[in-house]
Amino acid sequence: MTNVDELLLGVLREAAEPGDALAPFGLLLAVAGHSDPIRALSDIDQANALFKAFAKEFGFVRSARIPGKPLDIEDRKRLIALIRWLIRELSQWRDHDDLQRCKLVALFVVTQSCDLGDVFWSGLPDGPGENAELGATLEKMISTSKIEFRSRGRGPVPIWEEESVDALKQADEQGNWVEIAEKWHLFENALFPNVLQVQMVRYLYRFGFDRIVRAVDNVHQTPVAMYIAAVLSTEQRLHLANSSNNPRVQFSCVHQTLSTHPKPAQLLPREQQLLTKLLLKIANESSRWDAWMRVFNSYPLRYPALQVPLGRALATAPIAALKTYVDSINLHATTAKPEGSRRCVAECLREFKETAIAEHRKFVWTYAHERWLTWRFDQASRDSYLFGINWSQLDYALVAYAVECMDEDAREKTKEAISSELGLVETTWHESLSCCLTQWNCLLSQFQPFARADYAIQSGEDWLTETRTYRPSASVSDYLTMMFRIN
Repeated sequence: MTNVDELLLGVLREAAEPGDALAPFGLLLAVAGHSDPIRALSDIDQANALFKAFAKEFGFVRSARIPGKPLDIEDRKRLIALIRWLIRELSQWRDHDDLQRCKLVALFVVTQSCDLGDVFWSGLPDGPGENAELGATLEKMISTSKIEFRSRGRGPVPIWEEESVDALKQADEQGNWVEIAEKWHLFENALFPNVLQVQMVRYLYRFGFDRIVRAVDNVHQTPVAMYIAAVLSTEQRLHLANSSNNPRVQFSCVHQTLSTHPKPAQLLPREQQLLTKLLLKIANESSRWDAWMRVFNSYPLRYPALQVPLGRALATAPIAALKTYVDSINLHATTAKPEGSRRCVAECLREFKETAIAEHRKFVWTYAHERWLTWRFDQASRDSYLFGINWSQLDYALVAYAVECMDEDAREKTKEAISSELGLVETTWHESLSCCLTQWNCLLSQFQPFARADYAIQSGEDWLTETRTYRPSASVSDYLTMMFRIN
């Protein structure tokens, strides 16, 4: 907990006690000057004017954000009195008394200004949450929220921008999650939730969780769901995703969790539990699971925080979902050691191995091995060449296959078969020296997981090798050593 959080919690505790209240008169006057305060809060220039009016009276609130700069006694008293006014007005707000929403806008300008850390809403007393009329009004406002895409500036809309907007809208209407994820990155930094959206969501999450669940279940635009997810903390949004039946909300909460900048390397234990629970729910819906795996698992390195929860979900997921998981990983040969995606897949499958039953483990290992054999380091492509030992993203599963699905005799026979093929490379006609080297290195690369399995069994090391390579035990002539550049 930061010093700012401690300061705010102390202020909130004192504000819950009886005492003087202080209204932000300058802000109330500025809001009253707008015929449509809600729209004013959505306009960046008009919203800034409202915050400026508040800062004229309570500028010390902003300076309280600065670590190591405590409020003086008089400013602290004024902040406590302001919070008392806020608590009272939230508790007593009535729709018929605020048809223009002047009071509502003023209240949320204050809450936004005082929402300094992660403790403001959680630290407020329960009184404001007992106002059912306010909760119902905010629920309706969130459930009817919409995004309208308008051009930036005064000139004509660029063709690419218009086409991208149309593509995003169409993908959203069709529930095409792969296309939504691809197009969303063009807009995520250009659009952001306004003050009203932020504070409405945080109020309802704190005081009316059932209401926010009902509200988001009526959201029909993924961009709106993205903004709602962005307003909440990681644990909060994943809790909301599990409670909601809206596919847009579920997808947006996971997307916002995994795609924040900088991307998280790991989630906290409670966050991992919530994400695992949600992934299991999606795994039972084959079409959505397929799309989610294509978005979040084609390149595992992009979403490192997904790997542990995903591995735990796979442990009890349906067999069909396991197959989809393996198929979703984009395979490419690499000489890098260590390579990020190999590590991510290994992290996922280690979690899977810990709790999955033997039948599920052997299915994944076997299916991954079959896919790897078919892929064969992309040798179906005439433009793919290997000039050294290469690795794949499925290496952990391949060693697991050799350990758990083969006995020592079977592994030895497989290595002997590969060694025999290596012995024939120099006697076979090849289109070029590059093709000859590629064939040699492809076979040597195929040899690695089986040799690694033997070594891991004997040494007790992890199934994924980071630096060690293995060669057939048969001696290699000086000629082959030079020809195939063997160290």
